[in-house]
Amino acid sequence: MKHLQKIAAILLLITLALGMFTSCELIAPDKNAEINITNGEEVEVKMHDTLSLVVTNENGKTVRPNWSASNDCVVVSINGTVTALKVGKVIVTAMYNGVSDSILVKVTPKDTTPPDTTPPDTTPPDTTPPDTTPPDTTPPDTTPPDTTPPDTTPPDTTPPDTTPPDDTDTDPYENVNKAAFYASYTPAKSYTDATFRTKHGLMSGSITVPDEAPTIATNRPTDGDKFILNTDMIYLDGGKTYVVVDDTGNEALRIYHGGAYITLEEVAAYVYAFGDIPPNYSSKKTPTNAMWSTWGEYLRANHSNFSGDIYRFPYEPRLPNISGCGGSLQYKELDIGTTGTTAGNYAVRVYNDGSRITRGAARIVYGKRDINGNGRYDYGELHLFYTYNHYNDFQEYLNYYGGWGEMFGNITGGGTLSSETHYNPTPYVDVSRASFSARSTAMAREHVILTFLGCYNKKQRLIHNSIS
Repeated sequence: MKHLQKIAAILLLITLALGMFTSCELIAPDKNAEINITNGEEVEVKMHDTLSLVVTNENGKTVRPNWSASNDCVVVSINGTVTALKVGKVIVTAMYNGVSDSILVKVTPKDTTPPDTTPPDTTPPDTTPPDTTPPDTTPPDTTPPDTTPPDTTPPDTTPPDTTPPDDTDTDPYENVNKAAFYASYTPAKSYTDATFRTKHGLMSGSITVPDEAPTIATNRPTDGDKFILNTDMIYLDGGKTYVVVDDTGNEALRIYHGGAYITLEEVAAYVYAFGDIPPNYSSKKTPTNAMWSTWGEYLRANHSNFSGDIYRFPYEPRLPNISGCGGSLQYKELDIGTTGTTAGNYAVRVYNDGSRITRGAARIVYGKRDINGNGRYDYGELHLFYTYNHYNDFQEYLNYYGGWGEMFGNITGGGTLSSETHYNPTPYVDVSRASFSARSTAMAREHVILTFLGCYNKKQRLIHNSIS
């Protein structure tokens, strides 16, 4: 009997131990962990040659990561040896313990120039005798110094120029009447114009309050079964003006840093380009009453952290690399004021009637940070999404006017709105990344295009001169 009791006790301990292991949660990667490809940001290799990539962790210790390449220009072995297969450019990515680093590999043709067979130079050495010309014995210059008396012309007493300054330096809104300004409203025409408008609490973008659903471009470019995210980022005025293109790559509108905006398209482009909110936004979720704000009915609220906690809110889909689910990208959210909302218990009211704000269910949710410090925005470092049913479903901003990706989330999957029992969020729908610059007609002035292979490289600048 005692023998059977011992066996039962052992089985009980084993059962409890297994229960403890199966109930453990997955441990998120260390947010302070990092790896670094020590070969630099880009390397060059000749066709059919090889090179070795070395990766170290945050302590400088060499590690062996998993490798991947963005195309078939190269193959990478498990020990980091890159073999060049065809001419082109490829992003090679190392992944280790949940963190990654990337390097641009350029494959160039083999040098087929034949060896130099020129015979050696047999010219005899120069035997010209040395120069024996005697030194110059010309006497020094004894010309007396200049004794011309100093200039006694009286100083210029011409009165200063009182011509008014150029329009770019003159504030055209100093004494403007806001009612008259909005009665004949037109959007800002330049960065300087937008700056002066903001000084007086005046809008720079469209003042038409949008509907809750986004306006979708009629011909969203695709790559196979994926929508294309435009990787061009076009800046003017030293980075203060952002050019938004349409689905063909031609200019659609301009967004000015420091200008005030309320529409989905303009606010999305502003946040995507500058990583911040327009000045007519309050970071508070419950700001001062609109009637006391200089922005009045154009005041918008909320710029706060978005948790992405799918365990607490199981109806929410997981966004790429989001910190609330073990990732390393902190997302933020901000309101988009619409003409009303149809989601859940939210009132069907205009967002801001000039007296008070009635918050709806429409939000921009975005993350933008160069996490690995390699000077570019890789996948998982720059994403912007729009939701108009309070985080149940999302569409990704594709960086062009009307460019919104395929919807994914709870309602898309057949779940019940914001339900913690009947939910079925479909996963994030990935996109293809490509430059629109080849699709664009010539721009009318000098501009800077920041472009990259699958990511936004802040260091690579391609200058396109103006065409007269």
